[in-house]
Amino acid sequence: MSRKIMQVRIWNPEKACYEYSGGTPSMLAVFYRHTAKLFTFHEQEYEYSTGFKDKNGVEIYEDDIYKDAHGIVYLVQMKVDGWGLFPVKKDSPVRSLYWRNVYIHDAGAVIGNRHQNPELLEDK
Repeated sequence: MSRKIMQVRIWNPEKACYEYSGGTPSMLAVFYRHTAKLFTFHEQEYEYSTGFKDKNGVEIYEDDIYKDAHGIVYLVQMKVDGWGLFPVKKDSPVRSLYWRNVYIHDAGAVIGNRHQNPELLEDK
């Protein structure tokens, strides 16, 4: 699987929606210049793409909630070691998985994100 140019999406907590998704950091600057949102730049949350897609062809971003083929639910996050899947349930049989160790990441699916689906992060 090949990686592509890093994609970005922006969560606006005041509006509770994504304002921008896709492009590159330079395209992001153009977006802000033409929408006069430079002054709210610091309030937005930037989420970067992992460069991978799930089994449905959906781009996987930081803060997405991902369900693997075994039904284990993870939060996608960037850590010092790289992109990883971190189980939502504390008693999960899996501790964490980093992309370099996940050879079949496209066997699962993105089922939401932490902003719009916080209920999926509850440890039941």
